[in-house]
Amino acid sequence: MRNYTSTEVVDAGQHEILNWFCMLGAVEELGLRRDWSDLVVTDVFNSNKAFAVYSG
Repeated sequence: MRNYTSTEVVDAGQHEILNWFCMLGAVEELGLRRDWSDLVVTDVFNSNKAFAVYSG
């Protein structure tokens, strides 16, 4: 995703991922590592759910 500008992301209708960019930038800057993650695919809600646990 580093090859895309924020305008390209928003124009593609993926504006929510901008929040993930901020979080992942902070995780990288703090030197945290991912201990666990999961993606829950659902037909009940209008979007899938991603979860992650990071530690330093």
